[in-house]
Amino acid sequence: MSAPRSPAIGQGVQAFLWALFLGGFIFVGMLAIDVSKMTSIVTAIVSGVVIFLAVTIFGVHRLR
Repeated sequence: MSAPRSPAIGQGVQAFLWALFLGGFIFVGMLAIDVSKMTSIVTAIVSGVVIFLAVTIFGVHRLR
C-alpha cells in the first residue's frame, strides 16, 4: 500500500495564492520602510496582478 497523494490544485488557484502571498509581502514591506499606505496598496495590487499573470502563463509544467 502506497502513501496517499495530495489533492491536485488547479493552476489558477496556485497563481492566486502566490499573488496573494507576495502582494501582501510587498504591502507589509513597503509599510515597514515608511511608504505611504495608499502607495503601498496600489503597488501591492499591481504587483499581485502581474504575479498572477506571470504564474498563470509561465508556471505550467508540461510533461513529455
